[in-house]
Amino acid sequence: MYSFILFGIEKQAIVRIDQELKKQCYHCSASTTFYNDKDTYHGLHIAFSSNNIDRAFALCNELLRRNIIKKPEAKFWLYTIKGRILKEKKLYPLAIKAISKAIEIGHANEILYVKESYATQGQLYYELKEFHKAVTVLEQWRSVHNKNDINWNVNLHNLGICYLHLKSYAKASESLQESLAINQKRGDTLNMAKSAMDIGNLYYVQYLDSIAIPYFKKGLEYAKKAKDLKTLRNAYLNMAIVEENRKRFKKALEYRKEAEKVKDSIWNRDKIWQLAEKDKELTVRLNEEKLAKERLKRHGAFVITFFSLAGIVLVLFLGIKLRKKNRKITFQKKKVDALNTTKDKLLTILSHDLKTPVYFLSNKLLALSTKDSKEQRYLDKEIQACYSIASNTSLLIENTLQWALNNRNKLLFKLTVIHLETMIDQVLYYFKPVIALKKLNLNIQIPEFCTVTGDNNTLKIIFRNIFDNAVKYTPEERAITITAKEDNESILLIIENPVLDKKTSSNVSGPFNSTGLGHQLCKEFAIKNGGVFEVFETSSYIQISLSLRKSHQDEYISV
Repeated sequence: MYSFILFGIEKQAIVRIDQELKKQCYHCSASTTFYNDKDTYHGLHIAFSSNNIDRAFALCNELLRRNIIKKPEAKFWLYTIKGRILKEKKLYPLAIKAISKAIEIGHANEILYVKESYATQGQLYYELKEFHKAVTVLEQWRSVHNKNDINWNVNLHNLGICYLHLKSYAKASESLQESLAINQKRGDTLNMAKSAMDIGNLYYVQYLDSIAIPYFKKGLEYAKKAKDLKTLRNAYLNMAIVEENRKRFKKALEYRKEAEKVKDSIWNRDKIWQLAEKDKELTVRLNEEKLAKERLKRHGAFVITFFSLAGIVLVLFLGIKLRKKNRKITFQKKKVDALNTTKDKLLTILSHDLKTPVYFLSNKLLALSTKDSKEQRYLDKEIQACYSIASNTSLLIENTLQWALNNRNKLLFKLTVIHLETMIDQVLYYFKPVIALKKLNLNIQIPEFCTVTGDNNTLKIIFRNIFDNAVKYTPEERAITITAKEDNESILLIIENPVLDKKTSSNVSGPFNSTGLGHQLCKEFAIKNGGVFEVFETSSYIQISLSLRKSHQDEYISV
């Protein structure tokens, strides 16, 4: 088993990246910034330095998607962060793409940190078992790196392991021996143990036991000094395997026993930590119980005083409660009267507006049953009229229901970020049969990334009422225009359609139907969503404007 070491020192790398990001942050530095969205950039390096990689990844992708970063050095750091996060999540192919992009930008702009990206890319190829590519990348790193760099020994070791996998034993020996020499010079006993054991493995797989065994023994001695239990256990196991192959079973058994002791030590260390945690929890619980008893004792006097005053307060309380009860009864009576008024209005709306369409629908159906079926043109016209009556009746019932829920404060209302063009497409889908039948043209001019803040349900109701009237009153083979205009705080949506005459337009500009319920709903729901609903008319067209709140950047990212 080879000791592949993580490329570079990750904690130092994170600190270095965070320092570079802070230099460009508007909130952390007075230097000139290279980005436009200061809050997003500040949130990125805060999330990355605190190891909140999901938040950091979302913000990093947002900055790259919107392409607001123009300075090459900034783009290099963004792709570096993205690659490291994807590596952490073990999405190695995607991580390679991000790191490769960072290397491309770093080379083109002579960014010094680009050499560290080679080491990261080499590890990614190693994880994918693409040892040839890993060697190529690490050799590139070797050609540009300074031998005094802190990561020199680690990356040399890893280069040697890659050559070992490729059975390039001479090159593997060169890299591993150089790594061991650097570790000895630095007194790094842990990496000395790993390098020595891997050099032993290098010779052992070539059946050069006389050279390999001394390195295994050195690895064991270094591991004892390093006091890293996992490395020490591997060293004992290596020696046990060597002695078994030499038929020295007694010695091999001794090494295996030592390995088991180390394994037990690892287990005991973990169990001790768990017991310490439980002991800590028990101590905290006992202290809390003790504090609770002390609080109870201290509050005893207060409780006695409280009950002494309770008798005096009770008399005053009963008097106040009686007055409140009377006021409550009066308030409830007013509320019941208001509900009865609402109920009467609702019944009036239903009885008035349902009577006429149902009457016309029955007459149309009666006429259809008596006409000759060969009169196809007549049948098409009458079926279209029946569909229009049924559609208007359905919309009336829906408006009545939503109006009733709104008046009783039972309407579910939740603000969220909504993509305007998508919602309009969803609502228009229900009108496609009529649009096709009347051969209407739709001219939609809405920016691609136009988003508003509002309630999904109530906005759909507004759009259904608007488009129902527009489709209903627009003459055949004419166009309905839908445009959106943006400013810093709001989005103005304008729906414009031609009409036949002044009489037709008057039906729309006032109420949306005979009771005015659709128009009233649109105005109330627009106000609920922080907007304004207005209708303008001329003799030839109707224009409806709906102002809505524009979603801000922090709201957008949270979604």
